[in-house]
Amino acid sequence: MTRRRRGLHLAIGCTAAVLYSNFLLDLMIPGPHEWAKQVSALEIPGHRSAGLLRTTDVVSALLVLSQLPAVRRALPRSRWRTVVLGGVAAFAAGGILAAIITLPAPGTEELHRTRHLVHDLSSIVSVGGMVASAAAARILLRGPRERRPRWLTAAVVVVAIGCAAELGSEVLVALWPGLDLVDGLAQRAQMLTLSAWIVGLARLAGWAGPTGSGPDAAAGGRIAP
Repeated sequence: MTRRRRGLHLAIGCTAAVLYSNFLLDLMIPGPHEWAKQVSALEIPGHRSAGLLRTTDVVSALLVLSQLPAVRRALPRSRWRTVVLGGVAAFAAGGILAAIITLPAPGTEELHRTRHLVHDLSSIVSVGGMVASAAAARILLRGPRERRPRWLTAAVVVVAIGCAAELGSEVLVALWPGLDLVDGLAQRAQMLTLSAWIVGLARLAGWAGPTGSGPDAAAGGRIAP
């Protein structure tokens, strides 16, 4: 039963991860993929895959939210657990809002500044929430290696690399306009790293038993909060 439950959580997590990195799905649609554009620009109504990308954003967020009760049971009680859960909730809420309130169509930005701002802030909250959850999980499960998931540190490092790549590309584009392709590729790389953390959350969720046994129980001792 435990193996089946872990398999279910992992399947949900992998599905959510693929749907979050939905530019991979756009590659399957006939026609060129616009690598130099932010994925948000591909979700503007009228684009060939706007409906698909926005729908997958929402479904991914809902699938991640469905893992939260199990993640909560799996983690030791601590303020850092609250940060993990709050970060994931912010990721989902921000992602759903950004999918609903898309960027304005090209040429209408000046007429829809508020819409543009709301979308950008929602996206920032979404990404920031997921990054915060990864960092908080690593802090929460600090301690001897044998008493924490062996993959956790690597997953957090991957998320950090993705953030560094995206921030670095933003700086490059600000200094040298015309490097949109670099920015587009960096954003997609960051999406892949966050997808990796979505799978990590699913693995954490799989630690939870129906009555709340978590990684500390599985490791045979209390994990430092």
